[in-house]
Order: sequence, then C-alpha cells, then structure tokens
Amino acid sequence: MKIFTWRNAAFYSLVSASLLTVSCKDDEETPPVITASNFEVTVDENIAAGTELGTLTVTADKGTTTLSVQSQSATGAIAVDANTGKVTVGDASKFDYETNTAITAVVLAKNAGVEKTINVKVNLQKVIWEGAALTFTKEAGSDWTLAANQDKITNKVILTRQSKGPIYNYQWWQDNFQSDATYLDLSDDFWNNTDSEREFTREGGTKGIRWALLDDTGSTTDTWDNFELYGTLGDPTHFYSLHNIASIITRLEGENLVTGVPDNFGLEMEGGEVDENTGTDMPLLVGKKLGVWLVEEDIYFTLTFTKWGSGSTDNSISYTRSTKD
Repeated sequence: MKIFTWRNAAFYSLVSASLLTVSCKDDEETPPVITASNFEVTVDENIAAGTELGTLTVTADKGTTTLSVQSQSATGAIAVDANTGKVTVGDASKFDYETNTAITAVVLAKNAGVEKTINVKVNLQKVIWEGAALTFTKEAGSDWTLAANQDKITNKVILTRQSKGPIYNYQWWQDNFQSDATYLDLSDDFWNNTDSEREFTREGGTKGIRWALLDDTGSTTDTWDNFELYGTLGDPTHFYSLHNIASIITRLEGENLVTGVPDNFGLEMEGGEVDENTGTDMPLLVGKKLGVWLVEEDIYFTLTFTKWGSGSTDNSISYTRSTKD
C-alpha cells in the first residue's frame, strides 16, 4: 500500500506547476491566425468624399488586428479604418470614370507580428438613372418662371419652356447671367443666330445637356433602319445638341438618311452632302425614345416627349423621364 505524504504532495505540486507554466508559455508563443477576404464593390462615379463603400472582413483567433493601406492605384482614393475595416472614399476626384474605371488597393492586416494582405477593388460605373418614371407637364400659357412649371432635375438643370421657342435649361441662365434667358437668347442658341446682345457660345439649345436617339421607337419610315448614329446611355458617343436631334428626326421622317453630325447645327446626308443649320419639326420629337446626358454632372437618363405644343399660343410640353434609383 502506497502512503501519501507531504513530501509526495510537494513533488506533485511542483510537477503540476511546471506543466502549467509550459502550457501557458506555449500558448503565448503560438502566433495568431488571421483570416481575411478580398474586397470588391461597384459604385457610381463622382461620389462624395467620406462615402462608405463597405467593410473588410477580417478576424483573428486572438490578439488585436490593425489595418493599413499599403498601396493603391490612385493615390489617396480610398481610406480604411484601422480598427473597424470600414472602407470610405478619400479623394473624391479620383472617382472619375474617364480617369479610373477601377481603383485597386492592398491593405495590410497585422497582429502580433503576423501579417496578411487583402486585395481591394472598387469598380466605377457611369451614373445612369433607371428609377421610376416621372411625368412632367407644362400647360399652355403657364408661367415658366414658377417652380410648379419647371422640372428641376438637379441643382444645375431645370427644364421648362417659355411662351414660344424650344425647351431650355432655365438654371444655366440663372447661374451664368443671374437672370432668365430672353427669347433672342434661346433663338440664337438653338439656331446659331447673333441677334442677342449677350455673349455666349451657340450650342444648339438646352445648355449643359446633350441628347441621343436610343432606338427607332416612334419611327414611321424605313429610313430609320439604315440609321447608324443611335446612342447608348453611359457613352457620350452619338449624343448631340437638341437642334441636331430634332433635325435628324425631321430628316429621317422625310426619308432622308443622315450619316454624320459635323457640329451642333449641321448634318451629313447620304452621299456626302452637308446640310448646314438644318430645319426642324419639333412636334416630331413626340414618341421618340431619347437619351439625355447632363454633361457637367455626367448623369444619363431616358426621356420621351408625349406632347410638344406648336403655334403662337401653345407653348405646352409634356414628357416622361427616368429618375434616380
């Protein structure tokens, strides 16, 4: 029979303590394991600084992990919170699709000497409004200077129509001349005339806005089948002045094929002839599927006129357009 004595107890206590010390020491010397996923997101261009893009997924079995941006394709474009992993827009100017279609970065996760890299990619896309349809109507004889008779699309673009003449960007004239456009201003801009006393570049109407035919919706002649200048939302190619678009529609409906657009007022016709400052039949805009490009803000959306009043007393217009999602 084995007798348990205090000497035995002391021995066992010493062994247990040694084992515990070794176990703790081994645990302390075991490096942490960092688990992280690469990050990719697609966003609209021209978003504001500080906009949250998402959060990196990073975990560790022990210790504290900190994050830092090691490199990025566009300096200062994104920022990453060292503790939370939140990814935000840094330098908003880098979020320009024409300059960067994508921004990439390498983020370093570090914990007790252990490091792991995370690849970050932010894809940029053009701003195309594809939200619910909005209908705008300005009745004949209504005061175009009242907000109720204006379509405020952005802070830089407000569409309306005066008692006669084409639709125009009311806000552009306020921003540049601190007053409304006169009829001569709008006529000069649309027709390339020089009757106005104000100095501005004649651009074919609707300052700051370009237009495109998106397809042959509403066409009545076979000539449209051979037309090759249709536009695509998000691509500025084949976006022209409103004068151009109205002229193109007028020619195609008259069975005259348009093959080119040399400037804001003329058209190239089949056979190479250039038709300078072409005439327009504005009511023919009704029913055509148009693309609209707000140039400065680089926003695209669709618009279809449902009414274009004509004559000396009918300055009405009505259209349906897509809105921001």
